[in-house]
Amino acid sequence: MDTDDDGRRRIYDLLLFLPVSVAVLAYEGDGEGWTVVANESGDEPYRAAIDALIEHRDYELEEEGAVRELVEKFYGVTEEHLGIGDGANG
Repeated sequence: MDTDDDGRRRIYDLLLFLPVSVAVLAYEGDGEGWTVVANESGDEPYRAAIDALIEHRDYELEEEGAVRELVEKFYGVTEEHLGIGDGANG
């Protein structure tokens, strides 16, 4: 979520948590609309989906941790699902 030039809050990225996958949609602007960035399933769909969003938006390394923490807080997804924190590899 971000604030546009008119001071309105807008959503630019969506993660959709489906029963068997995680889909990522990114808003590319009024002329282009929404783009499907990823629809991940398998062993680590949460991590793969967030990695796809980070790559799509070309976030810098220091921003990656902030993106993962924001997703965890906003969506209530655990660190284990996101591939961060102490429970990520065990």
